Amino acid sequence: MVMISMPRPIKIVAFIFFVFFSLVHSDENQWSTNGPTGGSVVTIAINPQNNQIIYAGTIEDGTYKTTDGGENWIQIGPDILYPNIRVVKIHPFGPDTIYAATNWGLYKSTSAGIEWILLYPTQNPLNQFRAFIINPIYPNIIFVGGPTTSLQKSTDSGESWYEPNLPSPIGVDGFAIDNQNTDIMYLVSGSVSLGKGILKSTDMGENWFSIQGNIDSAGFGMDVAIDPVYTDILYFAIFDFFNESQSCLWKTTDGGVNWVPININNLMELHCIWDVEVCPYDHNIVFISTRQDGVFRSTDGGISWERKNDGLRVLEPATLEFDTTNGTIYLGTHFDGIYKSTDEGENWENISNNIFLSNVTDLTVNTFDPNYIYVATCNGLYKSYDGSVSWEFVDVGIPYIRPATVEFDKYIPQNIYTVSYTHL
Repeated sequence: MVMISMPRPIKIVAFIFFVFFSLVHSDENQWSTNGPTGGSVVTIAINPQNNQIIYAGTIEDGTYKTTDGGENWIQIGPDILYPNIRVVKIHPFGPDTIYAATNWGLYKSTSAGIEWILLYPTQNPLNQFRAFIINPIYPNIIFVGGPTTSLQKSTDSGESWYEPNLPSPIGVDGFAIDNQNTDIMYLVSGSVSLGKGILKSTDMGENWFSIQGNIDSAGFGMDVAIDPVYTDILYFAIFDFFNESQSCLWKTTDGGVNWVPININNLMELHCIWDVEVCPYDHNIVFISTRQDGVFRSTDGGISWERKNDGLRVLEPATLEFDTTNGTIYLGTHFDGIYKSTDEGENWENISNNIFLSNVTDLTVNTFDPNYIYVATCNGLYKSYDGSVSWEFVDVGIPYIRPATVEFDKYIPQNIYTVSYTHL
C-alpha cells in the first residue's frame, strides 16, 4: 500500500471512468473524456517522406496520427476503422496510402487516413488480421494473415487475393522481408510446438518451408527481425508461458539452418518477448520489448543486455520503431501510450498528448470541492485540481506501480491511500 497526502478530504465515487456527459439528441446520449492520457499502442508507422507524420494503432480506439513528430495526436477514421488495430503500414513510395490490419478486417486508405475502405481477402473479410507487410520494392505485392486465418497474398494492392503454398494450414502472427533480396521472406506462426514457428520463402512468398530446426518450445512465435547488414542473421522471439527454462530469443547466422538460444541477463520474466528489432544504422544494436521487464538493449549483437527503462511509467512495451532519418526511436506500450527516445534508448519521454485511452480502475472526488479528483489507472495515479480539465501524473516514489484503488483516510482526510502491485 502506498500513502500520499493531499490538502483536502475526498470521497470515493462509484465510477469506473470519469467522463463528461452531454445530451446530443433527445433520445441519444454521448460520452466523452479528456484524460488521463494512455492506452495500448501496438503498432507505429512513420511516413517515409516526412518523419513528422506518424501513425499509432491502439487496441482500444483505432488509429491516431501526428503531424508534428508526436507533440499532438488526433484520431483518424473513428467511424470506419475497427477499434482493435494490430498493424499499420505505409506505402513506401506513396505515403498517402495506408493499410490497417485489425481484429475485424483489413482496411486501406489512399487519403492519408481521412477515408478508408474495407478490403476483401478470399476468406471472410471480417477476420482477425494480425500480420501485414508490403514488399518494399514492389509495393503492389502485399501479404496479410492472422492467428485463425490463412496466409493471403495480393499482387494488385488488395484488389484481388489468393492463398500461397504453405506446408499446412497455420496461423500467421508476423512477417519480415529481406530488404537486400525481397524474394526472401520470413513468416512467424504460433505453431512452434509443431515445428512450424518460423517459415521461410525464397520466391516472394509463393512457397514456404519451416526453418525452426533445433528450436524446441511449446510456445508461440511472436516476432522475427533481420540484420540489415548480414541478412542471414535473424532473431526469433517466442512467447512460452509454460516453460521458463527455455530461452524466448533465438539467433541464427545462416538464414535459419542452425539456431542458438540467447540468454538475457536480468530478465525477470523469462517466457515472453513481444518484439525484437535490429537498429537500421548499427546492426550490432538490438532491442527487445518484454512482457513485464520493459525494454532491453544489446550493443554487441545479443551477447550482453541492459535494461533501458529510464522515463517509462510501465514495464510492458509492445512495439518499437526507428526513424532512420534522425535516429529517434518510438516505443508503443501497453496501457501508457507512446514514448520516444533521442539517445538510443537511454531515456524515454512520453508523447501521448491527446491519446485519452487510459484504463481507469478507480476514481475518487473531494466531497467539499469536486474540482479535486484522483484516478487510479493501469499506467499510474493521476490527479486533477480543476475538475478534470487537466490531469497530472502523481509520482508516489515507487516506480512502475499499477494502482487498483484510491481512497482517502476518513480519520485523517489529508491522506490518500492507493493499493497496487509493482514491478521492481
